Amino acid sequence: MAITHLASQGRMRGEVLVERDMDRVRVVLSGVLDLAAVPLLRAALLAPVPLHCQRVEVDAGGVTCIDDEALAVLFAAVPWTLAAGARLGYISVSEEFDILARSLEVEALVPRG
Repeated sequence: MAITHLASQGRMRGEVLVERDMDRVRVVLSGVLDLAAVPLLRAALLAPVPLHCQRVEVDAGGVTCIDDEALAVLFAAVPWTLAAGARLGYISVSEEFDILARSLEVEALVPRG
């Protein structure tokens, strides 16, 4: 298993941890995901998936705040992953993230499981 740790530059507020193995990629998000975190999110979620990867799991249980730009990357990851032949599912979301998704009525873009 390969593990990559990415942290936003400057005011280090958000973190992205990527764990890759043969049939799964797990992305752990924490802290404030703002414009500074967008390149990290793109690198983690919009990168080519490994050849035999069937599943991309996102753990967003540690997200304390998320802005529109970061949210757009997370939403784009769903069809991107499907087009690559894998399935994306959130294994955990923070209360803040869940409230935001419900208030925007975009729960379908935050698939669970």
